[in-house]
Amino acid sequence: QAEEEAARQRAAAQQREAGNAAAGQLAGRMAGGTACRDVELKGTPQPAARIEIKVVSKCLAGRSVIIAYGNYEFVRKVGADGTMTMLLDMFEANAPLALKLDDGTTMNIDTTGVDYSGISKVAVLWTAPVNLDLHAHEYLAPRGTPGHVWSKAPGSLENALQAAGSGKRARGFISMDDNGKGPGLHAEVYTFLHNPAQRNGAITLLIDYETRGDVPEPPYCGDGELAQIEAHVMRLRPGGGLEKETVRLGPAPCGQKIPEAQRFNSDTLSDLVAKG
Repeated sequence: QAEEEAARQRAAAQQREAGNAAAGQLAGRMAGGTACRDVELKGTPQPAARIEIKVVSKCLAGRSVIIAYGNYEFVRKVGADGTMTMLLDMFEANAPLALKLDDGTTMNIDTTGVDYSGISKVAVLWTAPVNLDLHAHEYLAPRGTPGHVWSKAPGSLENALQAAGSGKRARGFISMDDNGKGPGLHAEVYTFLHNPAQRNGAITLLIDYETRGDVPEPPYCGDGELAQIEAHVMRLRPGGGLEKETVRLGPAPCGQKIPEAQRFNSDTLSDLVAKG
């Protein structure tokens, strides 16, 4: 057990180092970057507690920037036309939000107007170069049926809004999707819009290590460096209350099929209560 724990800690440390490399390199260049004086920055509140961030700067064309949200940093690249737009899910409520440039400049983003009332969110954040899928089974919906919400069947804001105001069972949708590619932090978020009249029901949540798949191969199995994955889970309650936890997805033997109940294990996350 001591050897397994030591291996887990080494793997987690490697993941953190690898995942933060891009952001760290960008931060290290901040003092030497060319200052841009034409940066236009705007944050526009969107439904379901999200914000659209838009950067316009000919000077920044082709360069990377950091969107710093609370303790998390997302690396994004400004397009050749000098624009960058990001729809950010505000899973940490009113945590500080800012744009960081490679010349060391930090520009705060105004989040006034983002509405958290009647909304719950579950966010999964990780830095390892793998794909994790967040699955929400609304009201015990079986896999692959209506009510099973994930990246391949994400639901929609429109349907969730309609359900929240219709007197029917409330619904949710994947409000931020990530396939694990690209540098820096990765995040998937499920947003649930509560119906004030609803008095019961629950949403079953789980994390699937999609990159590992049904029959894992190195380095995603055994004692490989990506055999064990650490993720941070944020739970936003209606009105802005926050809960945080760390989840570890354990290793699996190489070349052996993972039982479905083990791969899609609902014990990885606690349920979301649908009560309005």
